[in-house]
Amino acid sequence: MMDTKARVLVVEDSAEVAQMLTEVLTEDGYAVELALDGSGAINAVKQRRPDLILLDLMMPGYSGWDFLTMYRLTAPPYAPILVITAAPESTLLGVDSSLGVQEVVRKPYSVDHVLALVRAHTGHRPSA
Repeated sequence: MMDTKARVLVVEDSAEVAQMLTEVLTEDGYAVELALDGSGAINAVKQRRPDLILLDLMMPGYSGWDFLTMYRLTAPPYAPILVITAAPESTLLGVDSSLGVQEVVRKPYSVDHVLALVRAHTGHRPSA
C-alpha cells in the first residue's frame, strides 16, 4: 500500500473541465494540483514533481505545446504525460513518447477511460 497519495497535475484552461477532473481524481484518492496554462504548469512542476500530468494542448497564451518544450528543459525525473485534447489529428503528429507523452485522449472522452489510464500510469488502485 502506498504511504502517500499519487500526485496528479491537471493542466486545463476550462474551469468546468478542470473542476470535474479534480473532483473525480480526488474521489479516487489522488492529490490533485491544478494549473490553468502551460506557464502555471511549469511553475507547479518546479515546486513539486507530480507523478502524472494530464495536459490540455490548446490553451490561450502558454499552450500545452509550450509546456512540453519547457518541461523537457527542467531537471528530471519526468512524470508520464496524458494529453487530453480536442486538437485535430493532423496537429498531433509531433506528440509522442519522445516528449514524454504516454497517451493521447480525444475530447469528448469518458471519465472512466481517463481514470483507467491515470491508474495504469501511477500504479494506483481505486479506494473502493
